Amino acid sequence: MDDAKKWYVIQTRPKNEKKVFEQILKKDIEVFLPLIQTVRYWSDRKKKLMVPLFPGYIFVNTAKEERKNAISNTYGALRYIMYQKRPAVISNDFASPLTRIFTSGIRFKVNTIPFC
Repeated sequence: MDDAKKWYVIQTRPKNEKKVFEQILKKDIEVFLPLIQTVRYWSDRKKKLMVPLFPGYIFVNTAKEERKNAISNTYGALRYIMYQKRPAVISNDFASPLTRIFTSGIRFKVNTIPFC
């Protein structure tokens, strides 16, 4: 049963989610980073950006042996989220619908209000 793949959460350095995602993807490990479209306002312009739904975190689907490989030599990856001194496992009840929604091509938009 330990050989089965499970979803884990890796904490990343701030603003490094996309870099960590690309590095883990190059290692041929299943990784998931849900992004949402948001509009950011500056004094001279506004811009549409794709930002992480969960800033500072990415999800990996690995077996026990691959888990260390996913985080080792990955710049920007800090640690696995732990629960009772073990890496926390995300249930499929949460992970499956989330991955299905974000891989289906549905776009989510979040509008931010500029500070005055």
